[in-house]
Amino acid sequence: MLTNIETFEELHSALKELAAYLTENGASDEGIFKSKLAVSEIVTNAMRHSSSGAAKVEWQVKGSLCELKITSLPPYAPPKECKCVDVMSENGRGLYLVNELSETCAVSKNGTLTVTVKIKD
Repeated sequence: MLTNIETFEELHSALKELAAYLTENGASDEGIFKSKLAVSEIVTNAMRHSSSGAAKVEWQVKGSLCELKITSLPPYAPPKECKCVDVMSENGRGLYLVNELSETCAVSKNGTLTVTVKIKD
């Protein structure tokens, strides 16, 4: 599934579509929650920090994992190292959460952030 997101309303719609897709593919409630949280955090960062405030999101199930690919338009690569000094910190908390809940998290040369989340036991 591929969707372009330019507004928070579109983000909410995309999260509903993601949840429905994952449900159809046998994802656990925890897997759906983690996938939605990852997309929400990364797209929100892209909307705040990229020059256009837009992002392209793709997802697919690969076995017990959901592969999420998020590219801001134009590409915006998050910092290589995210530091979250405490739970009240506004800088780095979202990427810290994504790193903690995902199996993998990597940025390609073209700026696409690929996250894999375990959705099935």
